[in-house]
Amino acid sequence: MKKLFIKYRTILLALLVCLQTCEEETHQPIGSDKSKPRGITHATVENLPGGARIRYDVPNDQSLLYVKALYEIRPGVGQEAKSSFYTNSVEVNGFGRAGTYPVTLIAVGRNGEESQPFEVEVEPTTPPVEQAFTTLDIQENWGGATVYMENQYEAELTVEVVTPDSFGNLAIAETFYTKMKNARMPVRGFDPEPRTFGVVLKDHWGNRSDTVFKEVTPWFEEFIPKPFAKVDLPTDYSAAHNNGTAVLERIWDDSQSENDFVTVPGHGLPQWFTFDLKATVQLSRLVLFKRLSANFLYNSGAVKRWEIYGSNNPNPDGSFDDSWVLLGECESIKPSGLPAGENTEEDRAYAAAGEEFLFPEDVPPVRYLRWKTLENWGNVSHVNITEIDVYGQIQ
Repeated sequence: MKKLFIKYRTILLALLVCLQTCEEETHQPIGSDKSKPRGITHATVENLPGGARIRYDVPNDQSLLYVKALYEIRPGVGQEAKSSFYTNSVEVNGFGRAGTYPVTLIAVGRNGEESQPFEVEVEPTTPPVEQAFTTLDIQENWGGATVYMENQYEAELTVEVVTPDSFGNLAIAETFYTKMKNARMPVRGFDPEPRTFGVVLKDHWGNRSDTVFKEVTPWFEEFIPKPFAKVDLPTDYSAAHNNGTAVLERIWDDSQSENDFVTVPGHGLPQWFTFDLKATVQLSRLVLFKRLSANFLYNSGAVKRWEIYGSNNPNPDGSFDDSWVLLGECESIKPSGLPAGENTEEDRAYAAAGEEFLFPEDVPPVRYLRWKTLENWGNVSHVNITEIDVYGQIQ
């Protein structure tokens, strides 16, 4: 009984000590210093397209954490930009129109307190979305129209192409997302009759351009049916890699999977192969589909530059003589321009949609095509192609 009493007394004493400790402990807010940091007192402005760079004298205050800029890019739409105490400038961006805009600079201390605001005015020049809008051009083309645009500042832009639907209401026909400096955006699938197309641009901040409209008449074209047929000519190089399974016929098997045509490494470039369209065709365009795996997209043997030759009666000895006519010189474009192995969402979307190459309007009708690869993206000794689509007018 005595032991039990001692046990309970020990527990009671421990509880009393704990309560006393808790009463003595005082909870203080982190950073109890409520003093405001020194504010910005002087600033200069460098106006930019759709924005400005503001340079200021960094306050001599050890409590400074960062400087923030508060501004509106259009009425009611506020933005905030921050710059750490290591730098003496902050950039404000997103203005949809050239003009004069007020910007408030505030120094923020490590305790979260803010300085007195400092007002400055910026006068951004023509923003990228407006600059690009002035360059828009809509041209009639095979099966639809092509939108051309110069994006001088390589801004992230959304390009919406609209056209009347069956009820006469404007509907979005295509949407493109691009940073390309010189963009060519095809809109296909329309009959050869007069049709109005409109184009509007939007930027990263939701600024929207006006809409430009133009009536054009698409040129008639048709999809050239597959399968095509391989033609074995002397000097051709179409030997298949992967134990002979990555055969040429894969590029017209109507599959954009990873099962592509791959030549045996070691042959080097240039190399060429020949195939039969099974009909005489006035060619309009060719669409190339690439392997989309990260290790192969714009890399390895993926074709970068090539030539397309046409013939109706190719020389059986396989030589490039007068029986072949050069129909087009093609070059694959990577929208981001990043090095091999680095791809953006735009790169992947552009490749997945198929990369289009137009033939000159005056090329002669041909039945046989010869593909001559000059360069690939990985600077390797083999070639790989996933799928091609061919369009034109069957004669």
